[in-house]
This record gives sequence, structure tokens and C-alpha cells, in this order.
Amino acid sequence: PDTESIDYSLGIYSGDIDKYEVSIYDSTGVTLIHTDTHLPAFSNPITGTFLYLTQNTSYKIVVTAWIGSFSKTSCSVLNTATLLAP
Repeated sequence: PDTESIDYSLGIYSGDIDKYEVSIYDSTGVTLIHTDTHLPAFSNPITGTFLYLTQNTSYKIVVTAWIGSFSKTSCSVLNTATLLAP
């Protein structure tokens, strides 16, 4: 984390996966802020950065894998936060 951005990096299984979505929500997990969509051919790891966030704020990151119209959300939700500027 930085003061206004959060980087992510995740190892993936590319088998039959059609796309991965990495979404960032507010700290309650209710309000979707942004979703990054990753399509084949996947880099491994998949990386990205969520920008223009509010400093010193908590967020939740959720990863969803898609095979056709079937989706599976990652078992764990990552709780993270931006840093307070010095």
C-alpha cells in the first residue's frame, strides 16, 4: 500500500479460466470502487494497481475467476488499507 494506491500480485491457475476479475470495495465490502479484468494469455503472476484511493482508508479486495458464465469468488477477502501521508 501507498498513500493513494494499492498494488496487487496473485499467482494464478490458467487452465480453463476465461478471465479473472480483481475488484476493490470500500471497507464494508458493499460499495464497488473498481474492477480490473484480466484476459488470457495471463501473466503469472497477475499484477495491477488501484489508483486514486483515499489515504488512511480501509478497503477489501476480491478475486473472481470465470469459466464461461460460471464464476467463483476467492475464498478469502483481502482486507487492506492505504497509508497515512507523513
